[in-house]
Amino acid sequence: MSFCLTLLFFVGCIDADVQIEEPMDVLADTAAQDTSVLTYPDINASPAVLVTSPSPGTIISVGESVRLVGQVSDDRDAAPDLTCTWRSNLDGILGQTVALEGGLAQLVVDDLSVGQHNLTLEAIDSDGMRGVAQGVLVVNGPPTAPTIAIEPIMPTADDDLVAQIMAASTDPNRAESALVVEWRWTRDGEVMADLNADVVPAARTSPGEIWSVRVRAFDGQTFGPESQVSVTIDTASREAP
Repeated sequence: MSFCLTLLFFVGCIDADVQIEEPMDVLADTAAQDTSVLTYPDINASPAVLVTSPSPGTIISVGESVRLVGQVSDDRDAAPDLTCTWRSNLDGILGQTVALEGGLAQLVVDDLSVGQHNLTLEAIDSDGMRGVAQGVLVVNGPPTAPTIAIEPIMPTADDDLVAQIMAASTDPNRAESALVVEWRWTRDGEVMADLNADVVPAARTSPGEIWSVRVRAFDGQTFGPESQVSVTIDTASREAP
């Protein structure tokens, strides 16, 4: 059986069993074009950064050294080739560090300002791509010394001794109400361990004794400096009725 095939203006008759094949050079060109379609642009990713220390909730005392530790890596550059910088929202740039081959980026700092530090570790690769991670550190400052007095200023053995806070301790990290006041009384230099409040009953005193009170505030982390004041019990006191 046969049929007629019209190609453009050419009319001819071909056998139905005949197959038409593309030239090999045409197939090769098509394959090359298909391969070019699958080619993707080379994208440089930002460095990966993680702050591992200090851990959340870390509190240090003012003047204490602390080690800042992070982990960095990059899809192109080796860790030592990254520019790693530690920063604080309170103290600015804390310093730069060269990461180890394994990506460990650490820096030891001291003399940080009192308060909550929002720390940032930034890593920059050779193409200027930046990676950032954050951590938090609290630097605790001690309370100030209070201003105190003993009333009356010239007591007799008939008077209770009352320690008064004329100016309360202040704290850079918390409110005054969060402070705990410690009272320590001495009689002629001997510590009265059972007297730990602001009053010494008159019955505990005798003429000629020197009574002192030391007062300091505690903020839950550290004690502040103490203040001390003394009085002498008047010898012409506690007369018989």
